[in-house]
Amino acid sequence: ETDKFKEVKQQVQEGIHYIRKKQQERDEKLAKNGGSTAETIRMAGEIKDKIKEVEKQIGQMNEELRKQQKEKKKYPQAELDAKEKLYANCREQLGNLQMIEKGTADKAAQNIKTLTELRSDLLTSDNAAEIQAQQRQVDSQLSAEHEAALENFKKKDAELDAVISQIDEGLGNLKDKALVMGEQIDKQGILIKNLEDEVDKTNEQLVTA
Repeated sequence: ETDKFKEVKQQVQEGIHYIRKKQQERDEKLAKNGGSTAETIRMAGEIKDKIKEVEKQIGQMNEELRKQQKEKKKYPQAELDAKEKLYANCREQLGNLQMIEKGTADKAAQNIKTLTELRSDLLTSDNAAEIQAQQRQVDSQLSAEHEAALENFKKKDAELDAVISQIDEGLGNLKDKALVMGEQIDKQGILIKNLEDEVDKTNEQLVTA
């Protein structure tokens, strides 16, 4: 029987990876072009749609986890605790991506206003060098923010991998214990059968005596 939680979790992780990659590609193009283009606007739309899709999948993770928590005989508590951490981790990562996307949108709006002001300044003064320096400072700030975000994502990925490893290890231990218990039950069954045979022989001896 397939584990629906694990299936949806895999889709969520792939979606988060896709969003992160698209954001990085979009931000590189923004920095290269000095502002929004038709391509970066299209990429922003794709990122927004993917965020909505992953948000829905995380909701499915939560629903499936709550179902499994009601079947404690089928799912060990250690496995449920690990899945709870996975769910929280995925939700946090998506939240970080949403914050980055909102920040990028806000920066884009600010940059549109800044470019308008720059054009006006260029027409009325000779401070082009100062304006260019200010624009480079804005670009540098955006790059620093995204570098910090990428480092945070790498850290979360490592934590997620550790949780998944714990789940796999726990399931392996449970399987080993189940095999040992099965062997013990088989041995006890043989002992009980032998005991029953001895009792039958004793009864026969008492009857014939």
